[in-house]
Amino acid sequence: MKKQNRWLLILMCIIMGAAMAFLAGCGDSATEEAAEDAAEAAEEAAEVAEESAEAAMTFAEAEVPDVVKAKVDEVKAGAEKYAAELTPEFGDQYVALIESGEGRDYEGYEAMKQKLADITEESGATYVYTLSPAKDGKPSLDGDTSDTGSFLITVDPAEDPDEWGEDYEWEVQFEEAWNGNVAAARSAWADDEEGKVLCWSGFAPIKDSNDKVVCLLGMDYPANEILDYPEWNRDAKEWNKIVE
Repeated sequence: MKKQNRWLLILMCIIMGAAMAFLAGCGDSATEEAAEDAAEAAEEAAEVAEESAEAAMTFAEAEVPDVVKAKVDEVKAGAEKYAAELTPEFGDQYVALIESGEGRDYEGYEAMKQKLADITEESGATYVYTLSPAKDGKPSLDGDTSDTGSFLITVDPAEDPDEWGEDYEWEVQFEEAWNGNVAAARSAWADDEEGKVLCWSGFAPIKDSNDKVVCLLGMDYPANEILDYPEWNRDAKEWNKIVE
């Protein structure tokens, strides 16, 4: 469920609670306590409404600092460049990988992993990997790419890789990339427990010889310059909550 929808549900619940508290106080005689409860609930509802409005703002509508714009441009350019290099040969190999059902035991997996490792070194990215939409809980070529689905990691050359099929859930940039566009995350994220090492992610579609999108290339770039803009860091308490 999208974040702004969750906020709206919370808002509705609080407003309903306020109404119930008010009505409860209006039985035989309205009590001061019931009136105070209703007023407090209404105040909470107003605060949630304000937060909901902030969460509903899109990246395109926000006032984006030049530093953030530059980082978004960087990650999108990197993902676009390397996805183009991987199309269609890597895409054809990827189809065979998924159709084999063997995951990382597939005979061509190590060569595919090495290709992404080479891109990691050449590009200066922190992580490079591929994602597939989930179908029946497994990476697929035609799973649900809407916000009711999720994307799973597949080829991962990191020293400490995620498990095959690790669920990355759904984010709007995944769907955008699957639809053929180069996309970027709406915020940076922390790559360490202290929140002092940040990354920003870009995504682009990889196609096969039939010009069909078969997976996403994800590239996470260093983004410590965003430490000075915590509202653009999803792991900071100041995060603006923009997810679209």
